[in-house]
Amino acid sequence: MKGNMNFKNVVKSLSEKCVLYEATLNSSQPHALFSNDLVITKTEGLFGSKLDQCKEKINSFFGTDMISIKSAHRTKWIIYKGNKRICDRCEIAFGELNNLPEFGTLKDIFITTENIDGIMRQQVYLSLEMLQTLEFNEHLRGYRVDSYNIAQGLELIKIENAFLHIPLHLYKCHNEKYIFPPFDLVDTIRYTQQQFIGR
Repeated sequence: MKGNMNFKNVVKSLSEKCVLYEATLNSSQPHALFSNDLVITKTEGLFGSKLDQCKEKINSFFGTDMISIKSAHRTKWIIYKGNKRICDRCEIAFGELNNLPEFGTLKDIFITTENIDGIMRQQVYLSLEMLQTLEFNEHLRGYRVDSYNIAQGLELIKIENAFLHIPLHLYKCHNEKYIFPPFDLVDTIRYTQQQFIGR
């Protein structure tokens, strides 16, 4: 196995973050780790047919009026809430199917400027190549995943709708592929979905 993580390191990391969070509360100053910070690297502007394809994709997933999308850019990496996401090098947890979380490999990042109710807003979309979640391995404490046998289209989500704001990674172990989240995702996903439904 390429990556290894033991319980002591996880506990130490969590306790350090808790101390840091408490310190920022006491000082009344925001810390990048606990804010909605967004750092975007060099972008490629989308024009002509590329812009039209991006608008159509957003329209088909979210019903956004194509006329309201004023501009679109593509980038290869982004920092959101203090965590870096790199295309083709990290996985994102974004949904639930059959009591198992859904994962996707990050393929593209789109940043758009949209006119929403007369206000210009920036939106960040993640384009994901779907992975099939097969099971949760209790012994390894990870989800066994695989690519779909038949070609699947790309999934598009808004960055704030990812269920974890940390990037995940795919590890190969004995010809199997695993994703090791820091905790069980099913309860988190259900709780987050209930929040979206309640809005």
